[in-house]
Amino acid sequence: LPLPIISLSLPKSATTTTRMYFSCGNLTTAHTNRPFATTRIGDCMRDNFLNGTSPFHGCETNVRTNEVVNVWTDIGIPDDYCFYSSLHDGGLEHIAKFYPNATLLLVVRDSVSWITSI
Repeated sequence: LPLPIISLSLPKSATTTTRMYFSCGNLTTAHTNRPFATTRIGDCMRDNFLNGTSPFHGCETNVRTNEVVNVWTDIGIPDDYCFYSSLHDGGLEHIAKFYPNATLLLVVRDSVSWITSI
C-alpha cells in the first residue's frame, strides 16, 4: 500500500486495532498522540490545516526513535476544539494536496454498537 496510511475512522471504530495491525508489519504508527509525546495528532492536523502546511508537519516523527510515522490512526479532536479532516470542509482536500498517493482507510462499525461504546 502507498504510504502514508491515514485512517479516517471515527473513535471507537477499530483505530487501536488498526494501529496494532500495522505495527505488527513493522510500520511506524501513531494513534491519538505523536509517538511518545503529548501532542495530539488532531491538534497538529488542525493547526496545519489553518496554516496551509502539510497535515503532519511538526508531528511526523516518533520522538524517541526519530522514525517517520507511516500509519496514522485516531486523528481527530473530539472535544471543544472538534476537528476531523474527514468532516471539516477542505480537510480531505488538504490531505490530498500534500499526500496525493496516500492510502486512506475508513473502518465502519454498526451504528448501534458504536453509540453504545462511546
